Amino acid sequence: MLTGRTIVPLASHRVFMQPQKMAVPVDPKSTQEIMDQSNRIGIDFLLADMAAAMTFLDLADTTQSQETRNRNHKNACLAFETVSRLMPRVFPSAEERRALDERFTRLTKRLMALGLLRDPNRNERST
Repeated sequence: MLTGRTIVPLASHRVFMQPQKMAVPVDPKSTQEIMDQSNRIGIDFLLADMAAAMTFLDLADTTQSQETRNRNHKNACLAFETVSRLMPRVFPSAEERRALDERFTRLTKRLMALGLLRDPNRNERST
């Protein structure tokens, strides 16, 4: 919180105002509320991003344009990567976890079926 300013002279005799910081007590209850709200927003974002990825794949399936198909595949893959990176950062309830996992599994399978994602369980070495 900024409550005042200190005048700091510079070597060239110009003066500018520098903000002073004052300690603000933190309310643990409000901090927890903010963390809970942030978690809720994160979960909603992941669900929305997975829905958007599925929509991109639906659009790619219906277009006649290879350019549009490629762009929508790329957007779906980007959404998948974002969800993969952010999913470990949220703390959903058991019910929310099931919904996230179900949608993530469906998206993963669809991307793999299109050849846009390789199977992480498949051995890359050829024998």
